[in-house]
Amino acid sequence: MALSKAEIDSLIALVKDQVERFTPIDTNYLDLIILRLIGFGLKITKDDAFTIAFAKQSVKNDILSFCNIKNITEEMSELFVDMVCGEVLYGEYSSGRLNLKELNLDGAISSMSMGDTSVSYDTSKSDEAKVIDLIGALRNKRSKLICYRKINW
Repeated sequence: MALSKAEIDSLIALVKDQVERFTPIDTNYLDLIILRLIGFGLKITKDDAFTIAFAKQSVKNDILSFCNIKNITEEMSELFVDMVCGEVLYGEYSSGRLNLKELNLDGAISSMSMGDTSVSYDTSKSDEAKVIDLIGALRNKRSKLICYRKINW
């Protein structure tokens, strides 16, 4: 069931309010994180606010430390959002709270080629294997962060 724009806006406001109560972290990119999680089919409630806030702060600290920078830049926003979503999904999966039936796994890609563009969709894997692959792909973005690293003297 698709959510209306008003329902999504209400949900984002609710989670932002809860996040601000838990911790004084900034709420930048929080709406993108929530929309991305909803896009995966995850049911977000106000009870998920702490999990999202913790994952967001953890990923932010990891990126800042890895890249030796002070702020997440706009160019890194997609990587940042994906990594936070990966952490949220990993936490839900490892705690047994992730309902695989609710997730949107229809477009799970098994392989991609650049030259003459070839995309293959995997229909043979179980939903659990697709989720594990998705979580891994979202969490493991360090190779893409290397270009943002600064030398620390």
